[in-house]
Parts: sequence; structure tokens; C-alpha cells
Amino acid sequence: MTEITWGLILAAELFVSGMAGGAYAFSALADLLGKGKYKVLSKSGTYTSLIFIIVGLVLLIFDLGRFEVDPLGMLNAYLHFPTSIMTVGTWIITGFIVIALATTVLWLLEGIEWVRKVLEILGIILGVSTCAYTGILLSLARGRLVWGSPYLPWLFIISACLSGIVLTMFMVPVLSWFMPRLFSEFKAFYDNKRDVVNVFNHVDRYVTVLIGLEIAVLILYLGTTPASSIYYTASELSGLFIAYIILGRLVPLGIIYYREKFQHDKKYNMIATVTLISQALVLFGGLLLRYVVLIGGQLVV
Repeated sequence: MTEITWGLILAAELFVSGMAGGAYAFSALADLLGKGKYKVLSKSGTYTSLIFIIVGLVLLIFDLGRFEVDPLGMLNAYLHFPTSIMTVGTWIITGFIVIALATTVLWLLEGIEWVRKVLEILGIILGVSTCAYTGILLSLARGRLVWGSPYLPWLFIISACLSGIVLTMFMVPVLSWFMPRLFSEFKAFYDNKRDVVNVFNHVDRYVTVLIGLEIAVLILYLGTTPASSIYYTASELSGLFIAYIILGRLVPLGIIYYREKFQHDKKYNMIATVTLISQALVLFGGLLLRYVVLIGGQLVV
């Protein structure tokens, strides 16, 4: 029996780290290009990117188990730049955390706008690099046929950007429900369901494009990956792979398409609820994708 070394914890780390990079990149672009129209989304993406990149780092340390044995040994990850992809990734993630933290502070304190925007430009580069790193790390693993396709990093980049955009929208009501006093601006925004629906509908155009791109790159990935049939034939993967395609991607596309019927009837509360379901499914699909790819690469050597 093939031994599975990396499981759900590492898949979750790959998911949340890439998603954090995508959330920051989206929030920064919304701030830089939105002319103030997407201030709540910009704040949401910035705050959640910082939270989730730290969560990803904690998951990675926990999965490696090195912190308990040798806490200072983690510093070795910084010592082999640029010859080690792990070291490159460590520096990228560290830089990203610093930028996300600084941007968060500037938003919370209403700091100097031009400083925030300079940081956001740097953060976009580091955020997208974080999205890419998770896929590049797997594609460079030796002896793993399923991870050898050049399209795997692109698949993870697109999926991370998609998850980041959706997370940014999803966290607006979540933060406004659980911490309404701290995030009163979020609550005021989400209470106006008509404006929320209009903003989310606009953003969902990009969500639709990214889902289409992800499916197209997925096809290229499967077509250029030796032993990609593992996703269809392995009993432990085939069901999850199908769930990723149907529940995580096709169902949200259908919801986005048919949601317009409710908008004509001005059922904005219904639209907001259905939209949250769609967003949750997209995020679930992003996690499933990483888990399926991670396990599949270990089943075929």
C-alpha cells in the first residue's frame, strides 16, 4: 500500500496560504482601481489575508512537527536563498506577512493613503507569488508524475485568486455578524442588501471568468499529466474529484447565472443568501482541489 505522508493538514495549508495571497491581490486592486467604491471589500481582503496567511503558517509548522523538537531549527528555512525553493517560498511568505500587517494597520488607523497604496503594489507581487509558490513547490518534487505538469502552478494560481476573491466577499457578512461593533462599517454595508447585491454581481463577473479559466487549465493539466487517470480510477479520489468539479465549480456557476431571476423580482435578501451558499461552495472546491492533487501525487510514483 502506498504510504500517504501529506494529508488534509498540508492540503489546508496550501489552500489557505494561496487564498490569502489571492485575497490581498484582489483587495489591493480594488483599492487602487476602485476609486473608493470598494472600500469595504478592500478592507475585508486585507484583514482576512493577514489572518489566513498566519493560519497557513501555523498549519505548516504543525504538519512538519519541527517546532516541538527544535524551535530554532525553523530558521534554517531562511538560509539557502536562492538555491532552495523552500527558502525562496519562506522569504516570499515572510515578506507577504509584513506587507499584509502594515496594510492592515494603515487601514485600521486611517493612515497615509499613498503609503498604503505603495505597500499594496508590493503586496500584489508578493501575494501572487504566494499563490504561485504552492503549485511550484509540488511541480518541482522529484518522482511525482502527477505533479509534473507545467500547468499545475497555473492551476493553483488561478484557483487561489478565485478563492481569494470569493473569501473577500464571504468574510464581509461573517465579520459583520460575529463582530458587529468592531466591524460596524461592514455591517452597515451588508445591511443594505441592494447595494451588496449590486457590488457582488459586479465582482461575480470576474469569478465567472476565473472559474472558466480554472476549468480550461484543469483540462490542460490533466491532458499533460502522466497517470492523471488516478483521479478517475482511485476510489478514494474519484468521488472527491467529481465533487470538486460539480459542487465546487459548476453549481456556483449555475447559481450565478440563475440568480438574475431573483434580482428582477427584487428579492435581495434571497439573493444575498444564495450568494453566500455559492461562495461557500467555491471555497470548498478550492480545498478539495488541493487535497485531491496532493493525495494523487502520492498514490502514483
